[in-house]
Amino acid sequence: MAVTAAMAARLTVSIPLSSLSSTPRQGLHTLPAASRIAFWRSGLIENVGSASRFTLLHSTATWVRHPKPNRFLRAAQSSTDNKNAKDDNLEITKQRLQELSASLVLPANYFERLPSDLRVDCKDAAFALSNGALNDECGEQAGDLLMQLSRTWERCDTSAAAAVAKQLPTLLDKLPNQSSSQSVGRRFVRAGRFFTATGQYENGELLKIGKALTAAGEAFSVGDLPVTETPVATTKAFKFGDLQLEITAQKAYFGAAVSVVFGLLSWQLTSGLQNQSDNSLQFANDNAFLLATSLRGALLAAGYFCAVLSALTMVGLLVLASTIGKEEK
Repeated sequence: MAVTAAMAARLTVSIPLSSLSSTPRQGLHTLPAASRIAFWRSGLIENVGSASRFTLLHSTATWVRHPKPNRFLRAAQSSTDNKNAKDDNLEITKQRLQELSASLVLPANYFERLPSDLRVDCKDAAFALSNGALNDECGEQAGDLLMQLSRTWERCDTSAAAAVAKQLPTLLDKLPNQSSSQSVGRRFVRAGRFFTATGQYENGELLKIGKALTAAGEAFSVGDLPVTETPVATTKAFKFGDLQLEITAQKAYFGAAVSVVFGLLSWQLTSGLQNQSDNSLQFANDNAFLLATSLRGALLAAGYFCAVLSALTMVGLLVLASTIGKEEK
């Protein structure tokens, strides 16, 4: 009765002795998948009578399945994290621009009173800020702002630098894409190195400018800013050597009208020449007659060719004007 009660209190799995290995521990790992038990107790292995069978006893175990997170939930969480990172970087970048703007508000005639070696450092920083294809890398509006700041450093103009510095907090709104943000960051870092190299001059104003430029450059270089991508405007143009003519829908329609007029004029002149009979003209000799006939044939061919060419040009310009109009819409 005691054995029966013990077996009733536990789940019993009977396995033939031949299915187990030489050692009980190894035999436990060779059980079929359906007979594997969560928590084994090595002391609960008994030899039942002479039937040569092992009885494996285990306590009741609770299986808890932890489902994997839904991939859509992971994607939503990742998107939220990215958005939070962008917002944090945006706030940091705005703060860095405010600090840079404040550092460029200097005492009166500060740049003008600098020694010659420090003035050279300012000019080197100006060159590092504006060197290369500034508008292509940073955008037209941001490039113009950086160029203005560079010129004030090159002239060592304190009041002009302070006036331009007030516009720096709006630099984020002038960036056309993410790559321009990184370009601005690299230029800030390069220019900041020259100001940092000046050391502790007077109250360390130049050193503060260098640190502010470096900090702002590092924030821009991250490139994870919510910049509104602006599409690049494409224009069609005809080139004739050094002459370049931009093509618009209005110009295409005007060219088609000119082609119609020129084609009609060519057709009328050619038709009038063709209707002219040879008997109405007098020639000195046969050679003159042959020359006039050849010239008349050449003029007729050229006139009809111009008329047909004008018609084809008119059709092409109308198609081009229609295409440009659709692209503008």
